[in-house]
Amino acid sequence: FTDIDFYGYDMAASIIQKNTEKARSLGFMNLLFVQDSLLNSRKTKTFDLVTCFSTLHYVEEIELAIKRLFEGLTPEGYLIFNYPNIYTRKNYQEDIQPDDEYMKRRFALLLAGRNLISQRRIQEILGARPKKFYSSIKSNIYVMVRNT
Repeated sequence: FTDIDFYGYDMAASIIQKNTEKARSLGFMNLLFVQDSLLNSRKTKTFDLVTCFSTLHYVEEIELAIKRLFEGLTPEGYLIFNYPNIYTRKNYQEDIQPDDEYMKRRFALLLAGRNLISQRRIQEILGARPKKFYSSIKSNIYVMVRNT
């Protein structure tokens, strides 16, 4: 796929630098990394495909984040992402050890239920029906939404 540019976005400058260096060292000149925020994006490009994996678990304003991802699509473009839901919360509550302060801080939003969302709510927000794309278990659902 050398004739296609691939973009990666992250808020952390250190991640952008690390990923850029790794891509260059491997000879991938079409992998481009840009520092940007999901909620206050400065992106002007639109994409045929946008993916977002294991990121929304850390975002309190999840509805706005999903809208911003969807806004990054070309007409007929696809958004594929996973999202925290009631089953994700239950799983994390069961799996995180009571004395594991790091994990409790890391997933505080999810554990408190402050950023949970459902497929029905995603459809209401986007005006497009998400289709289950993949699911290893109920707590890890990936959906695909098409911009029509």
